[in-house]
Amino acid sequence: MGNPNAEFDLMSENLDELVKKGLGIFAVYRDSILSYKLDYIKHIVNKIPSSILDYGCGSGLYTSYMKNYFQSAKIYGCDVSNKSIEVAKANHPDCEFITISEVNDLNVYKDKIDCIFINCVMHHIEPEEHSKWLTGLYNTMKSGSYLIIFEMNMLNPLVRWFVKRTPIDDNATMLKALYCKKLIKSIFGEDGEIKLRYTYLFPWRNKFFTKIEYLFSRLPLGAQYYVAVKKK
Repeated sequence: MGNPNAEFDLMSENLDELVKKGLGIFAVYRDSILSYKLDYIKHIVNKIPSSILDYGCGSGLYTSYMKNYFQSAKIYGCDVSNKSIEVAKANHPDCEFITISEVNDLNVYKDKIDCIFINCVMHHIEPEEHSKWLTGLYNTMKSGSYLIIFEMNMLNPLVRWFVKRTPIDDNATMLKALYCKKLIKSIFGEDGEIKLRYTYLFPWRNKFFTKIEYLFSRLPLGAQYYVAVKKK
């Protein structure tokens, strides 16, 4: 894996175009790919969070979707890429973004956040640092708050095709769902209620397809998966 700071500094102003390029013929479903996770956040948390931290927010690509979906929520974002944070601040001055370089930088969020959202970020972090950063996030969480990790399901052949053609993931180490679940368990122990589900079985988003997706969510069929934990 390369240096994510340098890589994402270079991508900070054209991240959206790189995402579209990677999607190829599926770029027409870009909005559903980005926005469907907000439905899952609401479903998992079972309410509208009053505050959300977008950990590894990059240039704020997801921020617009969050602001429109959770209009009453306070949106925070952090990233190791300073140039990406500069772009995010310029595009979303009503949200709060910071650059982080060490775990202690996360202390600014202590007891402030209802939901920590980690969207396809973990595979860009060196595996030996996963526990360090997730433990730092755990230490900021208040009782009843959630941490939700979304990652790519590499058991899905279309996902493997997508990852191979996406410049963003050139130096990434893709993660198995059970690895993420085990990692969360090692940090939260008995202090967390953990759930693993597979998502994005269909690019078409409506109540009918969403219901079917929920029914098959325990099977590794969807393009992505989430591991969610509620801190007791």
